[in-house]
Amino acid sequence: MTSSTEAGSGITNSLGKLFDKIPASLPPCAPPLLGAPPSLWQREFTSPLTSMGSEGPIPTKADIVIIGTGITGCSLAAKLVEGLLQSRADAGAPVMKIVLLDAREFCSGATGRNGGHLRPGPLIQFKTVATAYGVEEALKAVELEERSIQSVLSTCSAEGWTEDVELVSGGCVHFFEDQYFEDDSRSEVKAAEINGVDTSAIEWLTGAEALQKYGAKCHSAMHFPGNSIFPLKFITSLFSRTLAQVAAAGVDSPVDLSLFTATTVTSVDECKDKSSRWTVKTSRGALNTDYVIHCTNGYASSVIPSLASVIIPTRGQTLAFTPTPSSDRSFTTSFAASQAREYMIQRPNGQIVLGGGRHTALPPYEFGEARDDVVNDNISTELRTYLKEQWEGRIQGKVDYEWTGVMGYTRSGVPLVGPVYSIDGKVQEGQYISAGYSGHGMPRSPATAEAISMMVLSDLRGKKFVQPEWLPTFMLTLSLLDYISLALSTLPGQRDLAVQVVRSQPRRSHALFPHASNLKTKVWQEEVLVLLKERALGSTEARVPACALEASVYTIPATSTSLVYVSKVDTSGLGCSSPSPTRTLVAAFIEHALRHPPHATTRVRVHVFARAQGQYLFPGSIENPEKHVLDDKGLLRWWKSSLALAATRTAAANAADNNDAPVQLFYLIPGLSHAESLPYVPDTATPAWQYGHPYATVTSPLHLASAPPAPTTDFIPNFPDDPKARFITNLVSSAVASAGAPDDYDELVHALSSRSFASGTASATALEALNQERARERSRFLDGCPGGVDEWWERMAFRQECCSGTLVGFFVVVRDRPGADVEAPSVAPKPEATAVGHTIFTKLWSQFHNVDYARTGLEKCRAAADKWERDVELVVKSEGYDPVKPVEDQEEEESRRKRVTYEKEVWRELKVDNPALESKKRELPEPAKVNVMVPRKKVKK
Repeated sequence: MTSSTEAGSGITNSLGKLFDKIPASLPPCAPPLLGAPPSLWQREFTSPLTSMGSEGPIPTKADIVIIGTGITGCSLAAKLVEGLLQSRADAGAPVMKIVLLDAREFCSGATGRNGGHLRPGPLIQFKTVATAYGVEEALKAVELEERSIQSVLSTCSAEGWTEDVELVSGGCVHFFEDQYFEDDSRSEVKAAEINGVDTSAIEWLTGAEALQKYGAKCHSAMHFPGNSIFPLKFITSLFSRTLAQVAAAGVDSPVDLSLFTATTVTSVDECKDKSSRWTVKTSRGALNTDYVIHCTNGYASSVIPSLASVIIPTRGQTLAFTPTPSSDRSFTTSFAASQAREYMIQRPNGQIVLGGGRHTALPPYEFGEARDDVVNDNISTELRTYLKEQWEGRIQGKVDYEWTGVMGYTRSGVPLVGPVYSIDGKVQEGQYISAGYSGHGMPRSPATAEAISMMVLSDLRGKKFVQPEWLPTFMLTLSLLDYISLALSTLPGQRDLAVQVVRSQPRRSHALFPHASNLKTKVWQEEVLVLLKERALGSTEARVPACALEASVYTIPATSTSLVYVSKVDTSGLGCSSPSPTRTLVAAFIEHALRHPPHATTRVRVHVFARAQGQYLFPGSIENPEKHVLDDKGLLRWWKSSLALAATRTAAANAADNNDAPVQLFYLIPGLSHAESLPYVPDTATPAWQYGHPYATVTSPLHLASAPPAPTTDFIPNFPDDPKARFITNLVSSAVASAGAPDDYDELVHALSSRSFASGTASATALEALNQERARERSRFLDGCPGGVDEWWERMAFRQECCSGTLVGFFVVVRDRPGADVEAPSVAPKPEATAVGHTIFTKLWSQFHNVDYARTGLEKCRAAADKWERDVELVVKSEGYDPVKPVEDQEEEESRRKRVTYEKEVWRELKVDNPALESKKRELPEPAKVNVMVPRKKVKK
């Protein structure tokens, strides 16, 4: 398939094996090499910005630092300036200072060294993208590239740059070497056409037609819209215009823009004096800033080492060729060979620019090569051979010049767009990246840069970034709803599903560790309810609830720890598809918690208490004959395999992301030793499980890893409706929480705090009395288990819930990422944009549970489920949204943005149409032949 500088966006079928050749791991990339020979574009045109800011001191302070001055960096600067100039600074507000840095000359990276192509790719990759991410995502991928290319074309037209930047819009011809590649492209285009994409501009040619029209030898060809451009001239014009816009704003300009070349960035570190978020260290000194945007593509890991095996520097090679007049070939089209191994344009002056040939390098494709000061002899030979073979000698001439450039490839071919994450998975607030275009940056980066500018401007205004409709989700960090939806889309068979994720806002919890050694450690609690509804594909009936998950999420900012307690998982027996989607939903929920811990904490623990019951979340569902209720042993095996699935996927992502944070799995069946548990819950080779509680090897959630050993009270979490909580209540013999409901502490403390606000010190005295009672309870707790955590778990085996004749199990999945072992401020976590208040969530929860889910009342159940869905939408849209910026028609814009946010975070509809799961008939072995001894009668003589 085609690309702007090299093979494809990486998702196409024909190029699928290309990315398998990327080395498994690589060291961080070196910074751009100084003194590399110029490209053709640099050699022919000396930009007035080439050495701007290369001498003298650099500033020590900036608001926004952009690293890289290619098409991404300069497009981003243009959009930021545009947004800031439109909003204008408030009276007296400080001027926003934006600084661009480049290690070498202006635009001397991939943009300034490419092959001059500007053409789309998703149209001839539509089916492959749709298969991987869904039709809506494939449509967005098409729209993103159209948006990028149109922004370049419209800018050149409006500014009168078309001739100066050699913008040629003659389309692109893709040559096919055999029927296989033609059929592959036809199927991709057909899929796009079926889903509403306009494909009328695509022209299919036979080999004879291609030979007659272009003089090229091929099996067949395809002509589609495309362009070529003088990249350095365009970027020079673009950034010069941005500088002029700032200057035209005069002394009242809300933005200051400056460029510093010959400034190599060596690292981005946390600002020690806390005057800013970050310190950008360079070869010419350091500057502090709140925002850093990485636009360095293949060189990304030179500044972010954790991306060493994520964005792979990849060398591309290009030559310039002047055909002789006798060749008599003049093209306004660009060309690409099968699999985009070679690609070519002809400039208005007649010169041909030809690139590719990386498949002939040793090792192939030049992955991991970051030096652009040398050429590869094998590739040089291949490019010259290609001209002779493709045109069979019809194009003659001489090679004028040859050069190389460095691209950035990812293993999936999908760029990284959005916030930067540290190696331990923590969001680096204020740092963003748009890189890893996999040879397809020119038609992607203007739009991805626009998306980054929206993220930065939203953060500057204290608003939540709302994803634009044209930005594919698969390029961004995934939300919980995205994770679940993508996982469900892989289910076998035909299904019409809808997923809803409802969560509450963070609320102080005093019940998680009610007898902790330090009661001042702050804990915040959120509730999450995930509901999956389904109906038969093609049905017009309302969907029915199929399965649901309920969880409590606790965040401890001081130790950067999250505890996720999956309290209930249930099916209704009303679902119409097989196999059940429940395991897929649960595994996706847990995988998201492990890979993207709540509020970017560095430590996360997922807890499950498995106890077999007929129904948990769907009252009346036990009467449904289709409901498959697991017995105690089956439920333990189900949970173990579901958690193992999430852990295995997380470990695979660790390997791909070069992240060494391990996933540890623990389980315990009270009353049974490990050997005694194996007949019921067999061990597996991978992942490795540890039998027993995790508290002997895992740090207490309330303490840092370097802290002294913690008491038992700081290890045992007090979850709602959990036998551990009831055992703690029994130990301390408390009158405060005599019912064994840990939430009693929360309700009492919140009530006393509220009264204290209204009536002064009287309730404050009552609150102090409560804390003194809790301290006495803590002493009874410790006296009751002098043997520590081990004794506590041993005694748990004798609790009624653990020895009533059925097996129960405790499961814990731990992922502690390496990070700074320093206590952080106990700042309340920011609520999700769509989170609702605690009281509202409780009402929604009650409404969900006050329904009879028996099949005998199916129509009432459908109506209640639909009403609940509508009520959630109304509540979320009224509570959980704030527009990014005012617009002329604010109500209409706000309504649209609320819908986008709601569908991104809360509600998702998806249709699954995959091959059905083949039913495997169990072949019974033939009965073994048995020799039967038959008694013989004694013969009388």
